[in-house]
Amino acid sequence: VDLAYRAAEALREDAELLAPLRGQRTARVIGPCRGIAVECTGMADQDQVQREGSSANACLPRADHDERPRFCDTSQGMPRVIHHDARILTLAGESAGPRRGLAMRELGVIARGYLAHEAGLITAIGAGDPPTDLEGERRSAHGRVLMPAFVDCHTHACYAGDRYAETAKRLAGVPYLEILAAGGGIMSTVRDTRAASAATLAQGLAARLDAMRATGTIAVEVKSGYGLDLDTELRMLDSVAAAARTHGGFVVPTLLGAHAIDGDETAYCTRVIDEVLPAVVRRFGPIACDAYCEKGAWSPAWTTRFFERAKTLGCPLRVHVDQFNELGFLDTALAM
Repeated sequence: VDLAYRAAEALREDAELLAPLRGQRTARVIGPCRGIAVECTGMADQDQVQREGSSANACLPRADHDERPRFCDTSQGMPRVIHHDARILTLAGESAGPRRGLAMRELGVIARGYLAHEAGLITAIGAGDPPTDLEGERRSAHGRVLMPAFVDCHTHACYAGDRYAETAKRLAGVPYLEILAAGGGIMSTVRDTRAASAATLAQGLAARLDAMRATGTIAVEVKSGYGLDLDTELRMLDSVAAAARTHGGFVVPTLLGAHAIDGDETAYCTRVIDEVLPAVVRRFGPIACDAYCEKGAWSPAWTTRFFERAKTLGCPLRVHVDQFNELGFLDTALAM
């Protein structure tokens, strides 16, 4: 699990830490591959975060009583480390391509094995004890689970404001599309995001990325879409790009150019397709493009036109579809 408190801080290479999660579960961050975790039972909630290793191998100092976990980035220049006596989830399976249904349960478990990594790459993995001629620093996992970190392929982590005022309506059963039609929902966040500075957007995004990494997510996709105009969409994507440069791990931007409708449908959709999309591609290259195809948002016809233009610009496609209503766009999207 890739855990980080503040990306700007460079942590010592070979430090480890133990951090209690929920219930009686703990996770040991072992790096350096920014995505390897060791997990076991046996620590209670009241146990404090512990660090392991000698003083020479400790992470940078932290303030007293600061128990937030940090990730020790050891991907550069670290000699080979061999983790052994681990229960390893390799995620290898018989299914080729994307997995669905029962195939998602194929975890590729090695009940007791070893894994070696060096300079950010896994160099050896197998069952049982590591070969005697495999050189490197050996660290016992003591039966813990060693697994890849999480990938969150769909987030709206860059925004300003909140929708707390809508909570009572949702709890009372008011449909989301009714709230959207009244100017709430997406449009509420659009107003707050348009009013936010680049610094405010960047700070909010960084805090959310920290929270994600503290629970084991290393790779994050972040969408724009709360600007609905070129200036704000660019400001959001600039914040995502800054996070990708400074936060570590993997932060991938997506242009959610076809989100809500701002004003006249024909005029707005045409402007997004002919002006906003090309301008974003000029600045960021062939960025992934997303659309929200739903009643009260982008219709199948306009979403198709948006995707056709995106494809001509070399952009990968993603789509929100059939969230509240089945409009028949799923098959079209898959064909594109």
